[in-house]
Amino acid sequence: LGNNVERPIVFFELSLMNADKPSVDPKTVANRVEKFLSLSDLPGRWGVILTRAPLFAEKLICLQDCISSAEPKMVNFAIGTDTLVRILNPKYYGDQEEKMVEALKSMEGAHFIVGGRLEQNVDTGTPRFVSGKEELESFPDQRLGNEMFTIMDESEFRIDISSSEIRQKQKEQDRIIS
Repeated sequence: LGNNVERPIVFFELSLMNADKPSVDPKTVANRVEKFLSLSDLPGRWGVILTRAPLFAEKLICLQDCISSAEPKMVNFAIGTDTLVRILNPKYYGDQEEKMVEALKSMEGAHFIVGGRLEQNVDTGTPRFVSGKEELESFPDQRLGNEMFTIMDESEFRIDISSSEIRQKQKEQDRIIS
């Protein structure tokens, strides 16, 4: 972005790479960006950023570069419970809890706002709302966890459909149209 351009205050980050999935193909990227561009009820200053940052530490660096020079460069990520579970999974840090905590400590300026969802209980078949509170309570550094993550209560935010389900429904609609 040029120096004379007013920078967006809201970014929708679309990662072309994912830590657990194959890279997103260009046609899919174009379709997703097109969907954002067609929305009319977004705030006036927003933008879509494409990154090749599969991990949040990498996303943070990319996004902080897009923020004005004001210090500190705070970045708030809006994520779902499933993403919180992955962020707090030592698997992504060489299976070492200590490395996980250190990696999160190194993410200065990052904050995560977590929205829950309805989960089907595999044992009872009864749906229950999961917010991420349980995962955060088991995080080894409670002070850091409470500083970095804000868990939204069910009364504040609840959408009972995953992004995977949304994409599947879109594929089905596209097939019907074709």
